[in-house]
Amino acid sequence: MPSAHLDIPHELTLRARVLHVKELGVAVMAIHKQAISLRDVVAAEGRIEAQRYLQERLAELDFGVRSKQWRLEDCESSMRAADSKTTRRFTISWTPKIVSQTMGFAWRLGKNS
Repeated sequence: MPSAHLDIPHELTLRARVLHVKELGVAVMAIHKQAISLRDVVAAEGRIEAQRYLQERLAELDFGVRSKQWRLEDCESSMRAADSKTTRRFTISWTPKIVSQTMGFAWRLGKNS
């Protein structure tokens, strides 16, 4: 590790120099601690923002899934109604009449042409 040049006045005694170096070390550590704290705050804010975005996106997707489920239930209900005994009886009873009337109408159209 390269040695760093420290601005320590030469007129200080050895003990004063050691104390001065320790004070510089404490100052550097305090700055480092502040940087870590700031980094932690920024990281936490980033996580909170990411979590907020993901929750919003999840809510949108949930709504999309729910709306498709509602549409599916509506379609299933319509299919059940279309396939009910009453609807089948009506269709079976009226189909020959409708076909007969349509054929008669087509025959009359062809006859009059």
